[in-house]
Amino acid sequence: MRGKLTGGRVHAPKQHLNNRARRLSHSHETDRWSAEVEPAMRRASAQRHDTGEALRLAWMNRAALTETLVTGRVCRGSRSRGCLWRKGQTSGHIRRLREWRLDGEGDALLPMVEPTGPACHTGRTRGFYNAVRGERLEVISQPTQGIRV
Repeated sequence: MRGKLTGGRVHAPKQHLNNRARRLSHSHETDRWSAEVEPAMRRASAQRHDTGEALRLAWMNRAALTETLVTGRVCRGSRSRGCLWRKGQTSGHIRRLREWRLDGEGDALLPMVEPTGPACHTGRTRGFYNAVRGERLEVISQPTQGIRV
């Protein structure tokens, strides 16, 4: 099977993604990850792949990681819902995975994504919309769309 070329990157077919997820789940980093915290969540800071802008902090476990790698759409753990949550399930604003990164200790995840809408349930393009400036907390981003989860 051949991969599809989009935006200068080759996107592999599903079988290749399944193999990649399987290899990643057996790598040194994820062995340590699963042995220490499975089924607990790991921090996953989503960043825009084209600008590097921090979009959102989420939590992922092995099931969320595997689904994300296999489907190419970000899946995360929802602590409030107590289940896996696929960004865009209700809003349609998905995050497509463009690249996957791990820190040196393998305990923090960095999905580089292409969002199709707001990153935050408040309708903002990023979840980090408050800035501490001196002794003030300042809202630095206004909603671009109505609130949808």
